[in-house]
Amino acid sequence: MEKRIRRNREIRTPKIQLIDASGEMVGIVSLEEGLRKAQEDELDLVEVDPNASPPICKILDWGKYSYKKTKALVTKRQQETKVIRLGYRIGEHDLDVKVKKAQKFIERGDKVKVSLIFKGREIVHKALGEEILRKFSSKMAEIAETEKDVTYTGREASLILTPKRQNA
Repeated sequence: MEKRIRRNREIRTPKIQLIDASGEMVGIVSLEEGLRKAQEDELDLVEVDPNASPPICKILDWGKYSYKKTKALVTKRQQETKVIRLGYRIGEHDLDVKVKKAQKFIERGDKVKVSLIFKGREIVHKALGEEILRKFSSKMAEIAETEKDVTYTGREASLILTPKRQNA
């Protein structure tokens, strides 16, 4: 849980270390003087380090500051690799259900590993298994691109799909 950042009148200490809007250290001043300078610049006085003695406060635009902080938290989310498992004898409808599930993962920004497991003597029909994976990949072609083409590991054939890059 993140601590709430104090700003303007929420700051309770009588003395603060002040950093002005240009980033220059002003020094130790009274809280009232810091608030007055922030008001003159039409900005906010924000406590950036409450643990310092006296606390360090900076004059800045609160809206921009909170937006950047939120943006940094959102981009911090790591891309995960989700696994969709298919069987060699999957039906068309079941394949469509798996495609919809994979689409949800791709839209969230995750990678998807599509894995087809061969059971028993099915392994002799690798070409048919590869065809199923390619069909899955073609159904996802609008929103995903193939990062790693079909590879075989033991009794498993798999491919990896990633979200398409946006051309902005």
